[in-house]
Amino acid sequence: MFRTHGSACAAPRRRRIGAVCYATTIAEIEVQAAQAGFAPSAIVHRTGSAGTQAGLVAGAALALTDTAIVGIDIDAEPARVRADIVALARAASALLDIAFDKTQVEVVAGHASPACRMPHEAR
Repeated sequence: MFRTHGSACAAPRRRRIGAVCYATTIAEIEVQAAQAGFAPSAIVHRTGSAGTQAGLVAGAALALTDTAIVGIDIDAEPARVRADIVALARAASALLDIAFDKTQVEVVAGHASPACRMPHEAR
């Protein structure tokens, strides 16, 4: 289903290659979910720089096609984040030679905070 070339996934130099690497993660999640006896209805994660979600969306076009990929915006810039995800997912999908549907990009706003990226003591 997915192939990587050399060590591209170990040390991605470009964001679109990084997104391709996250696309391969969907295949791993599909196998592990099947082994556990379920199919996820959604994968929910935090999103900001867009690469993770772009790759997951691209990969979900081939595996886990009924699974929603939902990004929770952490940058308080949901429109910018969504635009970045669409651009990177489109590029990753082109590299993988798979179809891309921008309607599959879901970004949930309203959960960002100034402390999101700041180290702090666990409470």
